[in-house]
Amino acid sequence: MQPSPEPAFFPTLPPSPRHRLGLHILLFLLTAVTTTLAGAELATGGYWTWDAHEPAALGWEHLPAGLPYMGAFLWFITFHEFGHWLMARWHGVRTSLPYYIPLFIPGGLALNIGSLGAVIRIRQMPRTTIQFFDIGIAGPLAGLLPALLLLIIGFLTLPDQPAHLLPHTQQTPVTEGEAVLAPRLGKNLLFVALEYLLADPVRMPDAYNIFHYPLLFMGYLSLFFTALNLLPIGQLDGGHVTYGLLGARRAGVVSRVTILLLLTYGGLGVLDFAGGEVSITGLLYLVFVLFSCWKLMGSRRHLLSLGLGVLVILAQQVLQGIPGIPQENYIWLVYAFMALTFIRPDHPRAMWEYPLNPARRRLGWATLLIFVLCFSPNPISIDVLPPGSELYFTHLFP
Repeated sequence: MQPSPEPAFFPTLPPSPRHRLGLHILLFLLTAVTTTLAGAELATGGYWTWDAHEPAALGWEHLPAGLPYMGAFLWFITFHEFGHWLMARWHGVRTSLPYYIPLFIPGGLALNIGSLGAVIRIRQMPRTTIQFFDIGIAGPLAGLLPALLLLIIGFLTLPDQPAHLLPHTQQTPVTEGEAVLAPRLGKNLLFVALEYLLADPVRMPDAYNIFHYPLLFMGYLSLFFTALNLLPIGQLDGGHVTYGLLGARRAGVVSRVTILLLLTYGGLGVLDFAGGEVSITGLLYLVFVLFSCWKLMGSRRHLLSLGLGVLVILAQQVLQGIPGIPQENYIWLVYAFMALTFIRPDHPRAMWEYPLNPARRRLGWATLLIFVLCFSPNPISIDVLPPGSELYFTHLFP
């Protein structure tokens, strides 16, 4: 695979200012801090708060418990982003170093993962279809390696004693009092396959306690983040892949269908006509669906947008009647909104649209298969558990 030639007349942007290197380093260090704090919460079941007298308050002695999670998180994110960066450099496309995004909410008010990931800024638009394809696909493929290693090591090194009973954890069984809200981790096909092949069923934690296992939890998050990036929408990594495989017009169709599926599945249970009444939340969701269809179809296609919105609502009502389908996956509504406003459905056209060679086409279809294996329709859910539950949890939300 050779770098694409760069025409001498093509305008380029100036290189990134050197003083921004300090900003990249600062954001990396801040993300290391926030992921360590989050890792300590996940590993121990406590939370960081200003009130040291809280029963589940963490202290400095708990900080080392967050280091494995911090290392796993930065390992995956760095591999993923530098996959993009190195491929961009290979093709001569100017790009920034990764901007790591730290995020931490203290006080036990949220399930912290310590970061919103990282992004790189393309300072020069790729010129060919091949460049778009190579740069887009490099990140998910590079990040898949550490994700698999995290899960393999995590499954093979499960402790004999359940993690929630280890000495450094907060032992907080729900045995009395009121019902609580508890986070439950979903699964995907690749996670299930590795668990079946490698894990000892006796030592394997349940879906409520897997947060205590930093390698397993971060391995799962890595697969989920890979799937998010591979959604075939606009300028996401998956959008670059489908643009190279299918061309701009058909990639735009796939992108719109994907956003409609997110709207349909993400709003399950929000709008229910069976009861004869529609809540305020249901009305807002209906408006959001119609607005989204209008954005997808264009401002001049009012009847088509309305028909498409009605089709989404009808499909949703049918799905709500099927037993076992999770309801109210708001994360996909948020992602649909982001796809419409920030990511945009249509992929920008390259200056030179070259067809992919057979090797790249095979790699592209294989990567879309990786998306299917990594995708989790219900990644993290919040269950209402009644008093008397004999389980231990990473977080007890107030």
